[in-house]
Amino acid sequence: MKKPILIQTANNKVEVIAEIADRTASLMKGLKFRHVLSQKEGMLFVFPNEGFHAMHMKDTLIPLDLIFIDSDREIVDIKHGEKKSPDLIRPERLCRYVLEVNKDFCRHKNIKIGDKVRI
Repeated sequence: MKKPILIQTANNKVEVIAEIADRTASLMKGLKFRHVLSQKEGMLFVFPNEGFHAMHMKDTLIPLDLIFIDSDREIVDIKHGEKKSPDLIRPERLCRYVLEVNKDFCRHKNIKIGDKVRI
């Protein structure tokens, strides 16, 4: 299932068409082994509660920006250009959602910590 996600930046509204990962299998698989992700697409990971949800990038072929979002739908952390790392990528603050988009998407769209997200 895909769903439009709207990010309100300081100067603009940015839309991402996101695949939803909210079940164990889809949360585990994510964007692994994919070679292409369109510039307006992403994947939204929906966790049952807030936590320091770490993302595992092993076997992720596409470089991604990871946008960590809390229960109030505020961006609490952004990790830029993550790809195929054996290390877990952890947010600095508690989050409930993680939106993965192409590398440099956040820089090009001026998405920052503190921006609000409509899911």
